[in-house]
Amino acid sequence: MDVLTRLRLAAVLALVAACGAPHIKNHDVQCGPDLPTCPPSFSCGCDGWCWHDGMLPTNCDGGTQPDGPQADANFPDARTAICGNGMLEQGETCDPPSSCPLTCPDDGNACTTAMYIGAPGTCDVQCIITTQTMCVNADGCCPPGCNNTTDDDCSASCGNGTIEAGETCDPPSSCPASCSDGNACTTDTTSGSAANCNLSCGHTAISMCINADGCCPGGCTNINDSDCSASCGNGAVEAGETCDPPSSCPTTCNDGNACTIDTMTGAAATCNVACSHSAITTCVNADSCCPSGCTSATDNDCSASCGNGVIDTGETCDPPASCPTTCNDGNACTIDTMTGSAAACNVTCGHTTITSCTNGDGCCPAGCTSVTDNNCSASCGNGVIEAGETCDPPSSCPTAATCNDGNPCTIDFVTGSAATCTAACGHSTITTCGPMDGCCPSGCTSATDSNCSASCGNHVVDPGETCDVTPAIPDCMMLVMMGCNDFNACTIDTLSGSPATCNVVCSHSTITACANGDGCCPPGCNMASDNDCPPGGTCGSPDAGVGVCGDGCCIPPETSCTCPTDCPPSAGLDAGIAGAGC
Repeated sequence: MDVLTRLRLAAVLALVAACGAPHIKNHDVQCGPDLPTCPPSFSCGCDGWCWHDGMLPTNCDGGTQPDGPQADANFPDARTAICGNGMLEQGETCDPPSSCPLTCPDDGNACTTAMYIGAPGTCDVQCIITTQTMCVNADGCCPPGCNNTTDDDCSASCGNGTIEAGETCDPPSSCPASCSDGNACTTDTTSGSAANCNLSCGHTAISMCINADGCCPGGCTNINDSDCSASCGNGAVEAGETCDPPSSCPTTCNDGNACTIDTMTGAAATCNVACSHSAITTCVNADSCCPSGCTSATDNDCSASCGNGVIDTGETCDPPASCPTTCNDGNACTIDTMTGSAAACNVTCGHTTITSCTNGDGCCPAGCTSVTDNNCSASCGNGVIEAGETCDPPSSCPTAATCNDGNPCTIDFVTGSAATCTAACGHSTITTCGPMDGCCPSGCTSATDSNCSASCGNHVVDPGETCDVTPAIPDCMMLVMMGCNDFNACTIDTLSGSPATCNVVCSHSTITACANGDGCCPPGCNMASDNDCPPGGTCGSPDAGVGVCGDGCCIPPETSCTCPTDCPPSAGLDAGIAGAGC
């Protein structure tokens, strides 16, 4: 190397030492064994020139690696960053230092953490943002995959399949569809909703004596409550009863399940003791119950070792996969309840016997019949006449002897059977002439039926006849033609029998009811209650006023001759005809 080159190199290195190599470019400074080392951030290339770190040539065969001006065109300026020169250079994040942040800004996201690295003095301040992924209580963040049971910063989310704080069921399809406990002596209430995963049931014992509510509370009787049985103690479980005799009634309602509240209603003295069991849903310490959704952190009755495959104290199943998923016992006469949860290894099934007679629940409890519960079939012999029955017990059913109606013109018979509680009487009218059955049917004569009278028409009223064309007795046909009219508006005229058998009979029943428009003013009636009555009073009263023909009252000076419609004739048929005998 000549002297001029060495002087030039020394000047460059002095400039580097003084100014930090502000304008050194690739291929500006030679390097080699007998030359000074390259400036900071530069390295000696295989071609004997200093190159910015990371830009060293990889091929020095003399033809493939550009150098000189071409190298400066292809590679950016390589200079050492100077903190404080107001220029944002390589490796810097801020310049001048006063522009560098002293703290990381708050992005308002509880689930991110900003880490401050670097320093204003080196112009390399950076904020590294990390996202929270762990479920940690009280950090204000609910990361994806966490829920209210694993991170108290998460809100309960209805529909995620996890029963969280404030929920009683999840998913909504697992919430109870009905709060009926099958006990008529409890008032069933519903709070919350399936849509919010907080539906819960309440069952309050009825204590008031109230008619027709299906319940006879303890202390009530059939005197002050129509639902109370008047026959407790007869050994038969009747409507309104759940047990009989009293000694058969339960004395305790403990179902052995710590996660239910056991309630007894009724009393043995009234044969209506009933038990109901409502599930505990609240997390409470030291009640021996770990409700669904509770954990050892919220209820000290919950096991902290659920999942270890060992059924520890307070557990009913372990591992969780072994816990029952349904409590349906297949019995329509029990109310199936599930308490606890697989997550807490304390699932417990309860099966409460239905004792109340309730339509449409698929159960016919002991003592109920098809009359009190449409789930029951008719049972011949239980002493209750049910649908499809005509008598019960069978001993009360009619027989051929008791079906005799005493009428010779009917055929008496029994349908059904006492054995099936369907026996009934039937009576068919005899219409055939001929047999010696004591009956002369309508239309038959002595010529066609020996039971018919042979003397009708001989002009003699024989025994059994009421008319037979005689001068002293009205002719049968005339009675029929006149319709037995006695010309008294205050009687109902009735004709029975037939001229063919000479047994026409007229009957006249007195009208006593006040009725408008029938032409009659019965005793005790007046114009206000019967518009057939004259003004001023009733028929026969002193203030009845002057008689008016046609008002239904025979008041002087009316007579059977002047007004036969109001004053019926005293004797004889013709006497009642206007003008006859007057």
